[in-house]
Amino acid sequence: MRMPHDLKSYVQKHPDNQMAWYLLGKDYERSGQTAKANYCFERSGGIYEAFEHSKAPAQVWMEYQHKLMQLEQQRSKQQIKRKSAAILLWLLILGIVPSAMAPDAMDVDVVTELAEESSSEQGLDRIVYSEEQDAPDGSEADEIDPGPPMFTGIPLINGEATDEDTGRMMNQLRRTDATIITLGLERENEFLLWGTSAARQPVYQFHSNGEGAVMSKSLLPEWCKCTPEDHKDLSASAVRWGQKEEQAIALLSAITAYQQQNGVYPERIEQLMKPFPNNRIGGVSSSMRELYPEMLDYIKSVAGDDRDSGPDSIDVEQSSEDGAALPGFEDTYGGEPYMKESLSIVVNKETHRLTLLSGNMVLRNYEVGLGGERTPEGDFVISDKVVNPNGRTDGEFGTRGMQLSDTDYAIHGTNDPGSIGLDESLGCIRMHQEDVEELFALVPPGTQVTIKNSANTPAGIIAPEQAGDRFQPELVPGQTNPDKIYHWLN
Repeated sequence: MRMPHDLKSYVQKHPDNQMAWYLLGKDYERSGQTAKANYCFERSGGIYEAFEHSKAPAQVWMEYQHKLMQLEQQRSKQQIKRKSAAILLWLLILGIVPSAMAPDAMDVDVVTELAEESSSEQGLDRIVYSEEQDAPDGSEADEIDPGPPMFTGIPLINGEATDEDTGRMMNQLRRTDATIITLGLERENEFLLWGTSAARQPVYQFHSNGEGAVMSKSLLPEWCKCTPEDHKDLSASAVRWGQKEEQAIALLSAITAYQQQNGVYPERIEQLMKPFPNNRIGGVSSSMRELYPEMLDYIKSVAGDDRDSGPDSIDVEQSSEDGAALPGFEDTYGGEPYMKESLSIVVNKETHRLTLLSGNMVLRNYEVGLGGERTPEGDFVISDKVVNPNGRTDGEFGTRGMQLSDTDYAIHGTNDPGSIGLDESLGCIRMHQEDVEELFALVPPGTQVTIKNSANTPAGIIAPEQAGDRFQPELVPGQTNPDKIYHWLN
């Protein structure tokens, strides 16, 4: 189907008219010429965002994408049939094959089966310019080299990505030469649940050559003809990526807290590993040591930068001027840390939850014990951070304690785990041992702590169930306070 000549001529004469590009894109979309439509939508800029993202629900987007995939598969099969018929006809003319194999007599189902097998093995649904559907500039689309994958998150609502977020990702990929794996992050209210690696599963795979040709693949069980074994390596890579991002946000928070208190940056990680009271970081691993110089350079490079870099926004620009990814984050879409805001804590007295946040990203949501009205509300910071606050590992405050703003209140462990979830303390915040040890390793002194009677934070517990999945780097020595046995309010 040809587009109205007047509209195409108008766009050629008025290339800056975004509405004209949008209308032309809708015409191409209605005729099934997706690649040309995407090119026009890209040129339409904010018009496309305004008219599209606020209307269609995610289900409509997914149904449209599924129909598009089916059409592309049918088109690919037809191309294979035509090419195979042409080859056989040529061989027939040369007398190499018998007349029984002439194109009119051949069993085209064989070609169809081959096409289906190839599609199943690759698991790819192509959104590319076909022979009948040239690129908008008249050139042919290049074949796509998948290359090593990069990871990012995509918000989900009830297990599905919204049309706005998926559309934004597709729009960006038309300008990106990359293979992207998107991990699902469930949205609850204004929060994205980073949670655990079990919840953070790959949901989409995109390939792009940066010139408008995009290949997409759903990794969701209901769409993908694949088994868990097929994605074993991919899932393992996703887990490693998530672990590195948690190390990065712990380092970012510690470096930022140090700079805010001292006015200078810690040039070496050892400056964060001093004995109490200068213990700025709870634990360090070899991979964190390797990552540290890069995180320090990154924080320095973005100091004073007011750009919107929250994880809820998928539109992440490269950090360096030449667009090159940071070496340690070549597997992260955007080439820099995915989480960029220092860690903070919100305690919800109503639900007995302690929420660990980076911006609107929920890293953990622990169940805690409180003291009801005895637990104060307001804003605090972590001051003293001590190992074995009672001077022993089996004390009433457990193995870790984090004092709040030099008050008599603290976040600490307990030797009474049955009180977790109840109001039995004298005002402090009690945690299970594995939870408080993980929190201690993640947050530095100076971390903001907000205690509210009721907060719009997630209700479900978000924490690794297996000890091996915890954030628990090697404990930095010397974090006890030899001059004090803490009593706090208990």
